[in-house]
Amino acid sequence: LHDDELGAVQQQRDKLRSLSEPSEAALYADYILREKRSWADVLYDFESLRCHGSRLTLEALLMLLPPMRPREFSIASSPSMDQLVSSNNTKQNTTISSSSSSFSIELCVAIVQGTTRLGRHYHGLCSEFLSRCM
Repeated sequence: LHDDELGAVQQQRDKLRSLSEPSEAALYADYILREKRSWADVLYDFESLRCHGSRLTLEALLMLLPPMRPREFSIASSPSMDQLVSSNNTKQNTTISSSSSSFSIELCVAIVQGTTRLGRHYHGLCSEFLSRCM
């Protein structure tokens, strides 16, 4: 790396260190929380993390990241569906399986998306995925 590149790398490292300092909680709140940045956004914003010679390897990154949190949801059943299943069980005297009968499931999903105060777009992981499946 050239001197100017080394200076930029050092400046980025200093900013990353300050983001992790308890005394810089306001900086962390502004940069990460308020702008809803993910770890991928930080990797994109700080080129020094991606350059050759960085100690942040893919394996190290995966060890640092917490597992994805489960998405909580609730399930509601329709009385008419319960009646349909009950009447089919009575008529056939067997358990209904998905291969022998057809039924549908309706989902109501609120799509999480928005724009932060600084104009960064964000979206929910699960709701974005489900909206693309439709």
